[in-house]
Amino acid sequence: MNDLRGIILDKSYLQGAPKSSFDALSVDYRVLMPDVLFYEMVSSAEPGRSRCFGKLPQTWNPIPLVPRVGAFITKELSTHQPVGCPSQNILDINFRFNSRLATQDYSFSDIDKAATTEIENELKSYISILIETVATIDTIIPNLSSGSHNLPSITREECEASIAEEKRELAGFISELSLPGNAAMPKADALDEPWAIFRWFQVQLLFSLDLRIRYGTTSLAQLTEKMYSKLEHDVLDAQYLVLGVLEGGFATKEKKLQRFFRCLCPEGILVET
Repeated sequence: MNDLRGIILDKSYLQGAPKSSFDALSVDYRVLMPDVLFYEMVSSAEPGRSRCFGKLPQTWNPIPLVPRVGAFITKELSTHQPVGCPSQNILDINFRFNSRLATQDYSFSDIDKAATTEIENELKSYISILIETVATIDTIIPNLSSGSHNLPSITREECEASIAEEKRELAGFISELSLPGNAAMPKADALDEPWAIFRWFQVQLLFSLDLRIRYGTTSLAQLTEKMYSKLEHDVLDAQYLVLGVLEGGFATKEKKLQRFFRCLCPEGILVET
């Protein structure tokens, strides 16, 4: 049994911190690797990919792996019970990273390509959901519509605080959503912070608010390649953030993710350096 506090690792921390910082982090915490981190690492250009893998132990089961948020939500919708924190949902597999991943001469196998394609397809669906949320966020935070997209009538801080604090309203909104096949959503009075689905909606609103303030709604209707790349980065960051908030521990160098984590999990452990 590992008694260390769990902490979710994102790519910005693994890429930006020296190996000595990662090693020290692994002494103080149970560092957890979401499967989207593996996706980001293997899909990175060189020398970024090999540098990231070079910081991880070259042993069997070098770091506990946790599934992406979709698996947590699927389980919650089928059981109507909170799935718990990521450290309670470690993937039960025996693995070690190919040593050539820490070099610049690795060639991707068909298995690698299939795994990355699966995540890429899921990312496309998350981007669509994010764009839809941006288009409707004015109905969730009505005062946004009375200001310009760059300067809403209420401050960004007030909006973010309301997303974090208006928990009953959000639980009621989630419970009334429709599911395929007329399946029932969890009841509003049961939904709160330990639920992945609750945290996922909070995080979606935070990212949608950020996009709404930066771009408005019109420009997102006609995505350029550059904007699509930014949205893809956002949906990956949202995965890390949900897991970090559920765990109550997060290691990231992304300033926006640091702000969002403090907003949703003020008592949690945030590692920035």
